[in-house]
Amino acid sequence: MTKVEQKLITSCQKAIQKILPSACHWHFATATPPSFKLYSQERAYTGKMSDKRLAAFRAGRHCARNALQSMGVESFPLLVGDQGAPLWPPQIVGSISHCENACVAVTGYCEQLSGIGVDVESSEPVSDDLLPLICTDQELETISRSTAVGAQAKIIFSIKESLFKCLFPIVHQWIDFKDVSVRLLPVTQSYSIDLGLKLKNLIAKDALRGAWAVKDDYIFTSSWYPKAQ
Repeated sequence: MTKVEQKLITSCQKAIQKILPSACHWHFATATPPSFKLYSQERAYTGKMSDKRLAAFRAGRHCARNALQSMGVESFPLLVGDQGAPLWPPQIVGSISHCENACVAVTGYCEQLSGIGVDVESSEPVSDDLLPLICTDQELETISRSTAVGAQAKIIFSIKESLFKCLFPIVHQWIDFKDVSVRLLPVTQSYSIDLGLKLKNLIAKDALRGAWAVKDDYIFTSSWYPKAQ
């Protein structure tokens, strides 16, 4: 690994550390070691995958395995459940995200977190034609005052990805981009949300936590739902 690559990894790791709660474990990587091998049960899902999809699947399992091992969980095949979500070990919640040349996985204990989501995206702005598909009218009105509409929309897109991963194991149903409206809080690099009708009676929006960071051509976002005490 070159010094430039190591500097990039270190910079991204610092950004990820800032956006995640202390009650979690995580692993970030820009490449999957050639020596990494999927478990036989995991390989069963890869038969018809394209090379690109297989590379992403391997990257996700590599990061997830490292996160689980940091919790003392060894030799656990991470299978695929509803909507493609990973089937985590009992009493553990988690999330995986990958984009080109980057992957991150996060895990936590169910006794502390009802759900957790993480997302990584390239910082390339959202094109104008995609804005109405991703953003609610409320979001479009807010970001239209910005000089970087596409860049802010990309952060909102990433936040929604992390929100969906966090909430799916709680609400057990598909969540659309228009079911949540996000307001960015740049000073604290966090956000607030408004819920659509589908979610209003299923979760307490004030209990949700999350953050975002833009670092070295990547956007990192997180969402978590602490366990009610």
